Amino acid sequence: GSLTAFGWGMAASALGRRGFEGRRIGPEASGRGRPCAVKVAGSRNPKVVTRRHALPAAAADPMLLGTVQPLDVYVTLCALIGSTAVVKTFDSLAERDLIEKNLSRKLIHTTCGPLFVLSWLFYTQSEYARLLAAVIPFVNGLRLFLIGSGAVTDAAAVKAVSREGDRTELLKGPFYYTCVLTLVTVWFWRRPAGIVALSIMCAGDGLADIVGRRLGRGNALFYNKSKSWAGSGAMLAGSFALSEILLALFASFGLLDPQDAAGAARVLLICVLCSVLESLPVNRALDDNITVPAAALVIGSQLL
Repeated sequence: GSLTAFGWGMAASALGRRGFEGRRIGPEASGRGRPCAVKVAGSRNPKVVTRRHALPAAAADPMLLGTVQPLDVYVTLCALIGSTAVVKTFDSLAERDLIEKNLSRKLIHTTCGPLFVLSWLFYTQSEYARLLAAVIPFVNGLRLFLIGSGAVTDAAAVKAVSREGDRTELLKGPFYYTCVLTLVTVWFWRRPAGIVALSIMCAGDGLADIVGRRLGRGNALFYNKSKSWAGSGAMLAGSFALSEILLALFASFGLLDPQDAAGAARVLLICVLCSVLESLPVNRALDDNITVPAAALVIGSQLL
């Protein structure tokens, strides 16, 4: 717990200690949540407006955009410590039978992704920021691969993350989860579609399992008896709530335009469609850690 607080706390404090400057231009808040354009302070462009929360210093000097920034390295290290501490905490709790292994698995699923996305707020505008951030899920994915393949022995991780105690299970859903986090970080960095897709995969899918196992008896879906109205409802609510919270945070930092009601409605539509997809019997053959975020990215890229 203390390591978790240290890792995420140090990442947050890094933002406050560095000087910030920079300006943005672009259309007035469109409600579509598109990333804001960045201009160097002092630009002659009359549309340049002062940021509410200015960008990290790299945004103020175009010479710095193509270089690795020390702040980005620092944030990556702190976030990596934090994410590792979160996973290790749940591993330890499951190994000691303080929480059910299925609950431990889904708590890791539900918490690690959103905490990781929050770390995006603290990076600079350097072109290498997204690559450094992607190191975090990549390292966790490599850890799962080594454990799942038998190259590394970690009984606590196997118990906490697998359903049946089989280490090879780590090479499926959990490994796909880290792969999606890595790819979305690189290709949809600070974009609404990426934020919404990860919110649905993490909070939505995680809550669907947690709530469905506890409140799903007696309200199975008529087209898929292994899913429940309670679980699907929890997925929709969790997906939409986390999406809106994260989008609002990124907008408050000036990284996205604020949303209006129409923008929120589009996010809700994406969450509804992905909740329906997750409930379909097809996910018995295809892992929903792949199908759900993939669908969210495709739809989100068109709507957001």
